[in-house]
Amino acid sequence: MTSTSETPPPVVTLTTDFGTLDHYVAVMKGQILSICPKATLVDVTHEVPAQSVGGGSFIVEQMWSWFPPGTVHVVVVDPGVGSSRRSLVVQRDDRYFVAPDNGVLSAVLRDGSARCRMIDLSGLGFVELSATFHGRDLFAPLGALIACGKVSFDDVGPVVEDPVVLEFSLPDHSLSSQVTTVVHVDHFGNIITALPLEGSSGHVVSRVELGGVTVERGVSHYAEGEDGELVFLRGSGGCLEVSRVNGDASAFLGISVGERVEVIY
Repeated sequence: MTSTSETPPPVVTLTTDFGTLDHYVAVMKGQILSICPKATLVDVTHEVPAQSVGGGSFIVEQMWSWFPPGTVHVVVVDPGVGSSRRSLVVQRDDRYFVAPDNGVLSAVLRDGSARCRMIDLSGLGFVELSATFHGRDLFAPLGALIACGKVSFDDVGPVVEDPVVLEFSLPDHSLSSQVTTVVHVDHFGNIITALPLEGSSGHVVSRVELGGVTVERGVSHYAEGEDGELVFLRGSGGCLEVSRVNGDASAFLGISVGERVEVIY
Protein backbone atom coordinates (compact mmCIF):
# COMPACT_ATOMS: atom_id res chain seq x y z
CA MET A 1 0.00 0.00 0.00
CA THR A 2 1.32 3.40 -0.93
CA SER A 3 0.56 6.55 0.95
CA THR A 4 0.27 10.02 -0.42
CA SER A 5 0.64 13.29 1.39
CA GLU A 6 -0.71 16.61 0.30
CA THR A 7 1.47 19.69 0.23
CA PRO A 8 0.48 21.81 3.23
CA PRO A 9 -1.17 25.13 2.41
CA PRO A 10 1.14 28.16 2.29
CA VAL A 11 1.35 30.24 5.46
CA VAL A 12 1.16 34.04 5.36
CA THR A 13 1.51 36.04 8.56
CA LEU A 14 0.42 39.63 9.10
CA THR A 15 2.07 42.10 11.45
CA THR A 16 0.84 45.70 11.37
CA ASP A 17 0.11 48.81 13.41
CA PHE A 18 -3.39 49.06 11.90
CA GLY A 19 -5.41 47.94 14.91
CA THR A 20 -8.69 46.10 14.38
CA LEU A 21 -11.21 48.96 14.59
CA ASP A 22 -11.07 49.71 10.87
CA HIS A 23 -11.32 47.66 7.69
CA TYR A 24 -7.62 47.78 6.79
CA VAL A 25 -6.60 44.32 8.00
CA ALA A 26 -9.68 42.67 6.48
CA VAL A 27 -8.92 44.24 3.10
CA MET A 28 -5.35 42.91 3.19
CA LYS A 29 -6.68 39.44 3.98
CA GLY A 30 -9.16 39.74 1.12
CA GLN A 31 -6.32 40.56 -1.26
CA ILE A 32 -4.29 37.57 -0.11
CA LEU A 33 -7.18 35.11 -0.30
CA SER A 34 -8.24 36.38 -3.73
CA ILE A 35 -4.78 35.55 -5.07
CA CYS A 36 -3.97 32.52 -2.91
CA PRO A 37 -7.27 30.98 -1.71
CA LYS A 38 -5.62 28.07 0.11
CA ALA A 39 -3.35 30.28 2.21
CA THR A 40 -3.38 29.90 5.97
CA LEU A 41 -3.46 33.41 7.42
CA VAL A 42 -1.94 34.10 10.82
CA ASP A 43 -2.46 37.40 12.61
CA VAL A 44 0.73 37.96 14.57
CA THR A 45 -0.48 41.33 15.86
CA HIS A 46 -2.12 44.47 14.57
CA GLU A 47 -1.40 46.37 17.77
CA VAL A 48 2.16 47.53 17.11
CA PRO A 49 2.13 51.12 18.44
CA ALA A 50 1.30 53.46 15.58
CA GLN A 51 4.33 54.25 13.41
CA SER A 52 6.66 52.39 15.82
CA VAL A 53 9.20 50.82 13.49
CA GLY A 54 11.29 49.69 16.45
CA GLY A 55 8.26 48.08 18.06
CA GLY A 56 7.47 46.26 14.83
CA SER A 57 11.06 45.08 14.55
CA PHE A 58 10.86 43.61 18.04
CA ILE A 59 7.72 41.64 17.16
CA VAL A 60 9.36 40.29 14.00
CA GLU A 61 12.44 39.27 15.98
CA GLN A 62 10.37 37.31 18.48
CA MET A 63 8.17 35.41 16.05
CA TRP A 64 9.61 34.83 12.59
CA SER A 65 11.76 31.74 13.12
CA TRP A 66 8.97 29.81 14.87
CA PHE A 67 7.07 29.44 11.60
CA PRO A 68 7.73 26.65 9.09
CA PRO A 69 10.01 27.08 6.07
CA GLY A 70 8.19 28.69 3.17
CA THR A 71 6.23 31.06 5.41
CA VAL A 72 5.73 34.57 4.03
CA HIS A 73 5.75 37.30 6.69
CA VAL A 74 3.96 40.48 5.59
CA VAL A 75 5.03 43.32 7.88
CA VAL A 76 3.44 46.76 7.51
CA VAL A 77 4.56 49.43 9.95
CA ASP A 78 5.08 52.17 7.45
CA PRO A 79 5.19 55.84 8.50
CA GLY A 80 6.93 56.62 5.20
CA VAL A 81 4.18 55.21 2.97
CA GLY A 82 3.91 57.14 -0.28
CA SER A 83 7.41 58.59 0.03
CA SER A 84 10.59 57.55 -1.76
CA ARG A 85 11.39 54.81 0.78
CA ARG A 86 12.05 51.45 -0.85
CA SER A 87 9.92 48.32 -0.55
CA LEU A 88 11.64 45.01 0.07
CA VAL A 89 11.38 41.28 -0.12
CA VAL A 90 13.87 39.50 2.14
CA GLN A 91 14.70 35.80 2.19
CA ARG A 92 16.25 34.13 5.22
CA ASP A 93 16.31 30.49 6.28
CA ASP A 94 13.64 29.61 3.71
CA ARG A 95 11.24 32.26 5.02
CA TYR A 96 10.21 35.39 3.14
CA PHE A 97 9.48 38.89 4.38
CA VAL A 98 7.59 41.62 2.51
CA ALA A 99 7.91 45.04 4.11
CA PRO A 100 8.98 48.67 3.71
CA ASP A 101 12.72 49.37 3.90
CA ASN A 102 12.61 51.36 7.12
CA GLY A 103 14.27 49.09 9.67
CA VAL A 104 11.22 47.04 10.58
CA LEU A 105 13.13 43.94 9.41
CA SER A 106 16.28 44.81 11.34
CA ALA A 107 16.25 41.59 13.35
CA VAL A 108 16.20 39.52 10.17
CA LEU A 109 18.85 41.56 8.38
CA ARG A 110 21.28 42.27 11.20
CA ASP A 111 23.56 39.23 10.95
CA GLY A 112 24.06 39.64 7.20
CA SER A 113 22.86 36.16 6.19
CA ALA A 114 19.61 37.29 4.58
CA ARG A 115 19.16 38.00 0.87
CA CYS A 116 17.40 41.24 0.05
CA ARG A 117 15.72 42.59 -3.08
CA MET A 118 13.95 45.86 -3.84
CA ILE A 119 10.44 45.45 -5.23
CA ASP A 120 10.34 46.49 -8.89
CA LEU A 121 6.75 47.66 -9.23
CA SER A 122 6.68 47.94 -13.02
CA GLY A 123 8.44 44.61 -13.49
CA LEU A 124 5.83 42.88 -11.36
CA GLY A 125 2.90 44.63 -13.00
CA PHE A 126 1.90 46.85 -10.08
CA VAL A 127 0.69 49.95 -11.88
CA GLU A 128 -1.48 52.00 -9.53
CA LEU A 129 -0.69 52.27 -5.82
CA SER A 130 -2.52 54.29 -3.23
CA ALA A 131 -0.21 56.84 -1.64
CA THR A 132 -1.45 55.80 1.79
CA PHE A 133 -2.21 52.05 1.73
CA HIS A 134 0.65 49.95 0.36
CA GLY A 135 -0.42 47.18 2.73
CA ARG A 136 -3.44 46.58 0.50
CA ASP A 137 -1.97 47.52 -2.86
CA LEU A 138 1.54 46.06 -2.65
CA PHE A 139 2.66 44.09 0.41
CA ALA A 140 -0.38 41.83 0.82
CA PRO A 141 -0.80 40.90 -2.87
CA LEU A 142 2.93 40.36 -3.39
CA GLY A 143 3.10 38.23 -0.27
CA ALA A 144 0.27 36.12 -1.68
CA LEU A 145 1.98 35.77 -5.06
CA ILE A 146 5.18 34.56 -3.37
CA ALA A 147 3.28 32.18 -1.08
CA CYS A 148 1.54 30.56 -4.05
CA GLY A 149 4.72 30.30 -6.10
CA LYS A 150 3.49 32.74 -8.74
CA VAL A 151 6.44 35.09 -8.16
CA SER A 152 9.91 33.88 -7.19
CA PHE A 153 12.30 35.75 -4.96
CA ASP A 154 14.75 36.27 -7.83
CA ASP A 155 12.04 37.92 -9.94
CA VAL A 156 11.09 40.54 -7.33
CA GLY A 157 13.65 43.15 -8.39
CA PRO A 158 17.28 44.21 -8.02
CA VAL A 159 19.50 43.09 -5.17
CA VAL A 160 19.76 45.51 -2.24
CA GLU A 161 23.10 45.66 -0.43
CA ASP A 162 22.26 48.42 2.04
CA PRO A 163 18.84 47.83 3.64
CA VAL A 164 17.95 50.01 6.61
CA VAL A 165 18.95 48.34 9.89
CA LEU A 166 18.20 49.96 13.22
CA GLU A 167 21.01 50.30 15.75
CA PHE A 168 21.15 47.46 18.21
CA SER A 169 22.73 47.78 21.65
CA LEU A 170 24.54 44.93 23.37
CA PRO A 171 25.41 44.79 27.06
CA ASP A 172 28.77 46.41 27.75
CA HIS A 173 29.87 45.43 31.22
CA SER A 174 32.97 47.59 30.94
CA LEU A 175 30.59 50.49 31.52
CA SER A 176 28.99 51.37 34.83
CA SER A 177 25.68 52.08 33.13
CA GLN A 178 24.02 51.86 29.74
CA VAL A 179 21.00 53.46 28.10
CA THR A 180 18.44 51.50 26.13
CA THR A 181 14.85 52.08 25.00
CA VAL A 182 11.46 50.48 25.45
CA VAL A 183 10.60 48.52 22.30
CA HIS A 184 7.42 46.80 23.42
CA VAL A 185 4.76 46.78 26.11
CA ASP A 186 2.87 43.50 26.18
CA HIS A 187 -0.73 42.72 27.12
CA PHE A 188 0.25 42.32 30.77
CA GLY A 189 1.95 45.71 30.93
CA ASN A 190 5.46 44.27 31.00
CA ILE A 191 7.97 46.84 29.76
CA ILE A 192 10.38 45.18 27.32
CA THR A 193 13.62 46.89 26.32
CA ALA A 194 16.02 46.48 23.41
CA LEU A 195 18.84 45.28 25.67
CA PRO A 196 19.52 41.52 25.59
CA LEU A 197 20.59 39.81 28.79
CA GLU A 198 22.77 36.75 29.16
CA GLY A 199 21.90 33.78 31.33
CA SER A 200 18.61 32.94 32.94
CA SER A 201 18.01 36.07 35.01
CA GLY A 202 18.63 39.78 35.23
CA HIS A 203 20.97 39.57 38.19
CA VAL A 204 23.98 40.90 36.22
CA VAL A 205 22.16 44.25 36.42
CA SER A 206 22.16 46.02 39.78
CA ARG A 207 19.24 48.37 39.10
CA VAL A 208 17.13 49.91 36.36
CA GLU A 209 15.94 53.51 36.15
CA LEU A 210 12.92 54.57 34.11
CA GLY A 211 10.07 57.01 34.48
CA GLY A 212 11.74 58.66 37.45
CA VAL A 213 11.72 55.37 39.39
CA THR A 214 14.57 53.05 40.34
CA VAL A 215 13.87 49.31 40.16
CA GLU A 216 16.36 47.51 42.37
CA ARG A 217 15.19 43.92 42.49
CA GLY A 218 16.24 41.46 39.80
CA VAL A 219 14.39 38.14 39.63
CA SER A 220 14.47 35.01 37.50
CA HIS A 221 10.66 34.71 37.23
CA TYR A 222 7.63 36.84 38.06
CA ALA A 223 6.46 34.92 41.12
CA GLU A 224 9.80 35.53 42.82
CA GLY A 225 8.63 39.06 43.60
CA GLU A 226 5.94 40.30 45.94
CA ASP A 227 2.48 41.43 44.82
CA GLY A 228 2.70 44.91 43.34
CA GLU A 229 6.51 44.97 43.42
CA LEU A 230 8.48 46.34 40.48
CA VAL A 231 11.15 43.90 39.32
CA PHE A 232 13.47 43.42 36.37
CA LEU A 233 14.31 40.15 34.67
CA ARG A 234 15.33 38.43 31.45
CA GLY A 235 12.08 37.97 29.52
CA SER A 236 11.12 35.11 27.23
CA GLY A 237 12.65 36.93 24.27
CA GLY A 238 16.01 37.28 26.04
CA CYS A 239 15.80 41.02 26.68
CA LEU A 240 15.67 43.10 29.85
CA GLU A 241 12.12 43.52 31.03
CA VAL A 242 10.58 45.55 33.86
CA SER A 243 7.44 44.10 35.36
CA ARG A 244 5.03 44.70 38.22
CA VAL A 245 4.18 41.44 39.96
CA ASN A 246 0.49 40.70 39.36
CA GLY A 247 0.11 44.21 38.00
CA ASP A 248 0.69 46.50 35.02
CA ALA A 249 4.13 48.12 35.10
CA SER A 250 3.49 50.28 32.05
CA ALA A 251 0.32 51.83 33.46
CA PHE A 252 1.83 52.17 36.94
CA LEU A 253 4.90 54.03 35.65
CA GLY A 254 3.28 55.79 32.68
CA ILE A 255 5.88 54.23 30.36
CA SER A 256 5.33 53.54 26.65
CA VAL A 257 7.32 52.42 23.62
CA GLY A 258 10.31 54.58 22.73
CA GLU A 259 11.06 55.85 26.22
CA ARG A 260 14.50 55.89 27.78
CA VAL A 261 15.71 53.27 30.24
CA GLU A 262 19.02 53.41 32.09
CA VAL A 263 20.62 50.16 33.18
CA ILE A 264 23.20 50.25 35.97
CA TYR A 265 25.64 47.35 36.36
